[in-house]
Amino acid sequence: MMTPMAKTSLIALAFSAAGLAAACTEPQSAETKMAEHDHEHDHDHHGATVKPGASVTFSHEAPARVAVGETGTVTITVEEAYESGSLFLQASGDDGLTVIAGGDGSARYSMALQSTHEWTVTFSAEADGVYYLNVLATAEPDDRPSASRAYAARVVVGDPAVAVAARQKNGKPGLDAGGAPVVVLEADETIEP
Repeated sequence: MMTPMAKTSLIALAFSAAGLAAACTEPQSAETKMAEHDHEHDHDHHGATVKPGASVTFSHEAPARVAVGETGTVTITVEEAYESGSLFLQASGDDGLTVIAGGDGSARYSMALQSTHEWTVTFSAEADGVYYLNVLATAEPDDRPSASRAYAARVVVGDPAVAVAARQKNGKPGLDAGGAPVVVLEADETIEP
């Protein structure tokens, strides 16, 4: 005699098997699947999930390192998939990183003329460290609502090890050899038999 739990499990197994069999008997090519999901952005993200927002992608070129107090430049490349409207870019720096380019750190491009836009942003910092130049792109197409997407470009000023040593001395979080944030704590260990 079967218990009610065993009957439920057996029924669930039967439905699962029937569903799997139905899925396996319905041939569907990769082209058919892609045609069903045809939309404006590309699918070459190597498994990355694209969050909702403006249909733009970013890349940047920055110097390997800029001396403390000197100015450096980052070239931000923005590719958009719109036929008309305007693209607004706004740059801001982490605490300690000053954005100099463009006076207010913003730019405007027409999306009707071309789909790739390059923007050079000048920055400076008065202390050693790893900083992030934050960029907000807002696409305002003529035929649909505006949408935004954010990006951060990593810039190195001076010697990051000096900044890490100063933070550790002050008991603040630091960076490991790979640049990941860590908190270094002093500890005394006693082993008792």
